[in-house]
Amino acid sequence: MFDKNADPNLFTHNSQMSALHIAACRMYPAIIELLLMNKRTKIDILSPLHGTPLHLACLVGSVKIVQQLLLNGASINVVNSKNRLPRDLTTNQRILYLIDKNEKRLETSFHTNGNDLDEMSFSTDGLTSQSFSKDIVENNS
Repeated sequence: MFDKNADPNLFTHNSQMSALHIAACRMYPAIIELLLMNKRTKIDILSPLHGTPLHLACLVGSVKIVQQLLLNGASINVVNSKNRLPRDLTTNQRILYLIDKNEKRLETSFHTNGNDLDEMSFSTDGLTSQSFSKDIVENNS
C-alpha cells in the first residue's frame, strides 16, 4: 500500500471503501495521518455505498477522527448517495459542534479573504487545534 506507485484511492472490491474510509470507520488516526501524507490521497473520496470518510466518522461517532479529517480539509458539504451530509449521520453533540465550528471558520475565512489564520493554531501532531475544539476533545473518540 505504501509503495510510491500504489493508488491510495482504490476501493476494496466487496466493501467499496478506500483505505481512508476503512481507517475512518475503524478509528485509526495514525493510519489516517499516514494516508494523508500521500499527496494523491483524496480526503473527500466518495464511495457509492458509504459517502466520504467524514460520513463514516460521523456515523461511528468518533469525535477524534471527525476532528482530524476536518483539520486536514475534509468538506462538510459533500452529500452521499442518499443525499445526506455528514452532519445528518450523527446525533453526537461534540461532532455537530465541530462541524458548526468548521462551517463558521470557513465562512469567516471566505469573508476575510483567508486572513483568519490567527483564529486557528494547530499542534504538531495534526490532531488538535487550540481554538477549534480545545473545549470538547480530550480523550474522546
